[in-house]
Amino acid sequence: MREAGFSPFFHEIVKVEQHPDADAPVVVSGEYWPSLMLGNMMFSRAGVIVTSGREHIHKETAETSTMYWTFRRKTRPCYDLSVGWGSNSQWRTSFRRDYRIGRSFYFNVDGSNDLSLASPGKDRDDLTPQERLELLLHRCFIRGADPHEALFPFDDAYRITTLETD
Repeated sequence: MREAGFSPFFHEIVKVEQHPDADAPVVVSGEYWPSLMLGNMMFSRAGVIVTSGREHIHKETAETSTMYWTFRRKTRPCYDLSVGWGSNSQWRTSFRRDYRIGRSFYFNVDGSNDLSLASPGKDRDDLTPQERLELLLHRCFIRGADPHEALFPFDDAYRITTLETD
């Protein structure tokens, strides 16, 4: 499945070409692998190259920050709930489930911490609500500093409804 514009639902940032205009919007400029939807459920996001200004994406952060809900990536650190639990643990760990239903995008539907209800202060991982939402939507940091320590975003959930019609 190919989407016209960049969306954290459909796209995983693999490489960033930093635009000289700091406010330049995020544009998909290449693809390493396509996304795969199983009905309404996102099974695998597309790996993409994006061009963007620094107001939206920081190249050094987006390309190297820890990728959560992922067991392995060739060029960056990863962390999922199976890490450190033995050889069979990857198959006993629940999958993250994201859905597109109509005009709504649901991120990590099994999460019990709805980020739309987040308090304005820092949370248990010392993240602001904006940083926690960035981590949930992109599965990594794209602007904020990656603390390079194991965080726990696995309970977070969020829904976005677009104004576009199907």
